[in-house]
Amino acid sequence: MATDSISTRDHGSVPQLRVTSFGFGHAPAPAADIVLDLRPWFRDPHVSSRLRELTGRDPEVIANVLSTPGVGGFINQVFRAAGELVQLGLGTVNLAAGCVGGRHRPIDRTNDRHAGT
Repeated sequence: MATDSISTRDHGSVPQLRVTSFGFGHAPAPAADIVLDLRPWFRDPHVSSRLRELTGRDPEVIANVLSTPGVGGFINQVFRAAGELVQLGLGTVNLAAGCVGGRHRPIDRTNDRHAGT
């Protein structure tokens, strides 16, 4: 399964938040403390022929997803909740966010392009 991760701090004994993005179209969700299925909530750039071949780093894709009503508040609330878990100091908190295919994730996937969303 292709996944991408971003950590907020250096690895080690310091509590951190690790965000993994993945595509449900490729495999089941990875093991995580928090798993988000974003398919029913965020606008899917794949449905637009203009955005289909772009990635999550392209400003047009970012604007498309962020134009989903309520998405900004949702993102803030998710990271606030995850941050509370990190502050408990119990180790790394793993958050997995999944869409359909994963092409439009905001991770640089230039060396891992594949068909799908």
